Parts: sequence; structure tokens; C-alpha cells
Amino acid sequence: MNCIAYLRVSSHSQLEKGDSIDGQKNYIESWARNNGHNIEKWYIDDGRSAFNGKRKQFELMLYELDNDVFQTEAIVVYSLSRFSRNLRSQLSSLEKLNSLGIKLISTTESLPEAEDDNYMMSTILGLMNEQYSRQNAKVVSHRLRDTANKGYFTGGSIPFGYKSVEVNGDTSKHRKVLQLLDEESVVAEDIFQMSDHGESGLGIGVKNIAKILNQRGDKRRGNLWNRNSVYRILINPAYYGNFIFGKNTSEPISVSIPPIISKELFMRVQEGLKQRDFTSLENKKFRSNSLLTGILLCPQCGNHMVVTSGKSGRYKYYQCSLQVRQSPDKCSSKRIRKDIIEPIVKEKFCNQLLTEERLKTICKLAREVHSIAAKELVSEKLKLTKNISQTKEKSHRLISLIAQGTLEPSKQINNQINDYTIGLERFELELQEVQRKLTLPVKNFGSRRVEEFAIELKQHLKEIDDTSLKQLMLATLNSIEGDVSEKKMRFKGSNMAMLYIIANAKTGTDFSVPVFVTKWRRDRDLNPRYAINVCRFSRPVLSTTQPSLRC
Repeated sequence: MNCIAYLRVSSHSQLEKGDSIDGQKNYIESWARNNGHNIEKWYIDDGRSAFNGKRKQFELMLYELDNDVFQTEAIVVYSLSRFSRNLRSQLSSLEKLNSLGIKLISTTESLPEAEDDNYMMSTILGLMNEQYSRQNAKVVSHRLRDTANKGYFTGGSIPFGYKSVEVNGDTSKHRKVLQLLDEESVVAEDIFQMSDHGESGLGIGVKNIAKILNQRGDKRRGNLWNRNSVYRILINPAYYGNFIFGKNTSEPISVSIPPIISKELFMRVQEGLKQRDFTSLENKKFRSNSLLTGILLCPQCGNHMVVTSGKSGRYKYYQCSLQVRQSPDKCSSKRIRKDIIEPIVKEKFCNQLLTEERLKTICKLAREVHSIAAKELVSEKLKLTKNISQTKEKSHRLISLIAQGTLEPSKQINNQINDYTIGLERFELELQEVQRKLTLPVKNFGSRRVEEFAIELKQHLKEIDDTSLKQLMLATLNSIEGDVSEKKMRFKGSNMAMLYIIANAKTGTDFSVPVFVTKWRRDRDLNPRYAINVCRFSRPVLSTTQPSLRC
């Protein structure tokens, strides 16, 4: 009888031993010789689970048989567990083979010739194999989780920038841990730096990062980089030392590994990825090359102004987005020539906003507001700390009564414990938020620091290009309102962001401005906006109130 054979090993560890596939093949060849059969073709799945894994050779075999690409009288397997350990899959495959008139033969299990008896025995063996596979999966899962809980590497794909090193475990067995691979970790860190701020303060997209790496000859373990491989690195928390085992399970485990970057840098990169997401219209301002996109507001309706072209295409204009996206009659504002308003805004931003006098005033206001708010926050912190202590005490008392047998467990008791747990988590989250607000996100500095910063910034602004200038404007300004025809403009921005920039800018020959401060701009309760009213382009007036000042 002409037959085909299907072989399978369920793990790479079996495959590496070299005896599983060879053992199955030798046994089937011996069986075929002894019984006068001929094996015409072999299908082999190495390292594939028959319970829930994808088996390419198995699927190819069924496809070729179903489409008459290859014809045979029987499929030979070492045992039914090699064919499938999922009863539903086994029965479905057997039904297809029966419709094609093909037998399934197990060389180690005697199956009855009678069709009904054969079906019953195959089903029983299939059920036993599935049960064994489920139990084995649980044991393996528990062992892997135990390994992860103890801080060891569980195997699988090693993140770029790391290597797996064997160490002595808590028992006689050897364990593995992840350690830095110097030549790769440098590249991984560079990827995050490029995504964060690039060379001009503007983060670079994943596609361009891949292009730069390939041009430099930095290979990804012998392969070229692409946007997906770069993106997977940028979203992996392992790079700040938090390797996640079982991230798709209900209870993932965090394993500490040597960090390549800081958590702060990682979080900034996540924010940057969101801002460069082309599906997000809200973040178009971070991607647009136009200086005022996302900042300039319509003087009539307050919607953002977007860049449009004239009929001839010679000039570009800032036009109310309501007119562009809905209808020209939705707003009465006029278009503003791009080449007229951008120089005006640049001059006012650089020469009237970023002066030493105004920077000192902004720093003073920010510190005063933070000091007033801190008093309320300290009171809130004490209240939350007390609530946490009381909730823990109530929960522990209830659990102790149950453990001592004084109180019988019931649905009502379980609900009460659950309520305590939920309440405790809420109080702790609120406490974390209060503590974050209490921490001023800048170093202490005096007027001398502001004076030095103002002098160097003035020189920096003379040399800065529009790309870097826009990043600085996005970091410090919330909006620009005004009407060029009436010669009135109003800048609104973040005092806290400006405070952060002054404190963290590098001075000296290597002067640079940290423009990625969007997280401070979101702190509205501790982040008052300055408002600068420029009237007929004379000296601006500083105001902390929101309504526009009339001239």
C-alpha cells in the first residue's frame, strides 16, 4: 500500500535533541518494511503544537490531498497524538480523510478495522490525548510563571539589545537571565533618542529611523530595519527595565532586567508616537511643516487656522478650518497670507515674549501659584493617607475574623471585602496624583540662571530654523489669537512649561532647549497660562487673566 507519513515534535527542545523526528521516522520506516508498505512522501512539522499551534506542513498535506495534488491510500503517524491533540480538530480532519477514502494508521496503537469501532477507539484516544495536552500545558504554564516570578528569563525571543546568560538558579537547575549586549544596546538607545528629539528637537518617525539605521549600516541581527521592527522596540517597556511575561494573559508578570533607557524617556517617546500618528487629526500640528499650524486660532470663531493655497498656487494662506472643512459661509474671517503673518509672529515671539524681564515674571508667577496650590494639596494628602490607613484596617479586621472562624464567609462579606479593595485602589491612585502635583518639575534656580538663559536664548533664536522654532512654540504656547488687519495679537502659553525649559536647558557652548514638555502643559490646575496682548505691535502687556485686553 502506498502511504504518506506525518511527523511532528511539539517543542524546540525536543527538536534540538535530534531524536524525536528521527525516532518517529525510523519507527515508521521499520513498520512499513515489515508490513509491505511504501512511504512516498513525508510531511514534518518541527516545534509545532498539535493542541493550538499552527502546523503549516499538516495544513499543506490536507490541502494537497483535498485538491488531488498528491494521492495516497493512507496517512501513517507514529501515534494519534502526533496527528492531533485537539479532539475537535482530529474529528474534523478524520471526516475529511474519510470523504477522500484515505485511512489514518497509527504505528504504535492498534485501531480496529471495523469503521464504527475504529471511530470509537480513535475518539477515546483523541480525548485522552487532549486531556493530557491540557494538563501538560497547565504544568508548563505554572513552571514558566514561577520562573518569571523569580526574575529569570523564560525563553523565547530575546529583545534587541540583550543577550540570554546562564546563571545558577535557586535549585540545582541552571536558569537564564537577560543582560545587555553592548553593540546592540547602543543602537537601541539611539533609536529612542531619535524618536524623542532627533537632531533639531523634532522627533523622527519610525520609517525615517529605519532608513537612517540602514544607511549607517546598523543591522538588526543581520537583517535590515523596517518601520515595524523600529516600532516594536519603541513600544516595548523592557527597554526601561520592565520585561513583561504573559502580556496577553489576565495576570502578566513584570520581570526586572537591566534598563537601556529611563522610564521618563520611554513615556516621552510614547507621547511622541501618538502625536505622529497619521490617524489622529488632533495631533496634525506636530507633523505639519507650517510654523503656525495647530497654534493660530481664527479671530472670529476660535477654530484652528489651516494652510490653503490660492487659485494660482502662488501664495499660501492661513484660513479658518470651519470654512475649509464645512462651508465658506460658516465663518466671516478673512484668509491671512502665510508669508505676512509668520514673520510677524516670529518677531513678537522671539523679541517680545522671550525677554529677560518677561521670563523672570513668568517664573515668579509659576512659583507663586504652585506655592498656593501646594497648601491645599498637603491637606488633601493627609486626608487621603488617613482614608488609606482606615480602609486597610477595616479590610484586615474582616479577613482576620474569617480566618479565626468567628465570621462565616458569605456573598455579603465577599462584596464588602471587594468594596474595600476597590476603595483602597482609588485612594492610592488619588494620592499618587496629589504627590505628583506637589513635586515641582524643575530644579531651584535664581535670577542669575534666568539672565544667562535669556542671553543665550536670544543668540540661539537668531540661528534657529523654523522646524526647531516650531517645537519651541508648541512647547510653550497653547494658542495665538488675533487679527493682522487690526494689528492685535494675543499669545497664550504655559508658565510651568517655560519654567521647566529654563531649568533644564543646557547652557554654554552646547546650548540646547528641551522642547518636549507637553506633559507639564496638561497640568491645568497647577499650570496657569500667560497671556500677552500685542496692541498695534507696541510693547506687550502681560496678563494672567483669560479675557482679551482691549486697547
